[in-house]
Amino acid sequence: MPDESCRKCGGVLLDYSLCGKCKDATRFICRICGTITVEQFHTALCFNLVNYDEKIIPYPPSRHATSQ
Repeated sequence: MPDESCRKCGGVLLDYSLCGKCKDATRFICRICGTITVEQFHTALCFNLVNYDEKIIPYPPSRHATSQ
């Protein structure tokens, strides 16, 4: 990992958030000052990003309740 020490105080970084698929660390927290790093995605390995602007999601026709 390129982040080995805190940029704020130089403290040791510990795992804070893990990837749901491979359990690799995606965020770290400093042991001394508690600073949390920006999330680091590894999309090529675990996730396929979809451009939702180009995808049309069809919804089934909704049925509205009628009052009697």
